Amino acid sequence: MERHLTELLGRDDVTVVRLVADAGGRVVGSAKVELQTPSASSMLRPAPTASVDLAVLEGTRGVGIGSRLMEAAEA
Repeated sequence: MERHLTELLGRDDVTVVRLVADAGGRVVGSAKVELQTPSASSMLRPAPTASVDLAVLEGTRGVGIGSRLMEAAEA
């Protein structure tokens, strides 16, 4: 899975990647990773950044699902 994500993120046309955590075939968490580049008029140094939205299903929290999704998003 990590190789597939690396290939996706390495493509120029991909700006959003969605990750899904499943437990026994049931979706229990997700993360949306959106790659962003400051506009030319931005005061920020033009460096690649990412916005990450993360959600874990209530009742499955506290067992590391969110941490594993975040690790995958960072990778």
